Amino acid sequence: MVIKSNRLPQLSKQLAKLADKKLQVGVFDSDPRQGEDISNAELAIIHTYGTETLPARPFIEPALKSHKQQYAIALKALCAKAVKEAATKGVDPNAETLLASLAGRAINDVKTFIKQNKVKPPDTEETKQRKGSDITLIDSGQLVNSIEGRIV
Repeated sequence: MVIKSNRLPQLSKQLAKLADKKLQVGVFDSDPRQGEDISNAELAIIHTYGTETLPARPFIEPALKSHKQQYAIALKALCAKAVKEAATKGVDPNAETLLASLAGRAINDVKTFIKQNKVKPPDTEETKQRKGSDITLIDSGQLVNSIEGRIV
């Protein structure tokens, strides 16, 4: 490995920024759903915690928890890549770019969790017939399509 220049100060600065950043994955859209008076964010809260008549069907936290170890490994690999690129190519690492890469993976994991019908409890038979689908939480697709990530 040929070291182009001493990028350690910039790398240290970016890794310190990384420690101050948080990646959030969820449903943040507060605009009403198409043809409805409720937003996807409100619907996500209803499904996560339930109501008097609907059982709780959390989908974000279980999906992310099931991949927690993979995220740690991926973040470690991204940091190692940033160190190598800083040392060999003179590329200054960017904390937000590192987290954005991880965000895409986490968003996909939550969407896949829903699409693979891992959300529990499942819909009632009546709901399945009304929707024409056996997949819990997927009706119009608006909720699953509104899952996003943000770095704060």
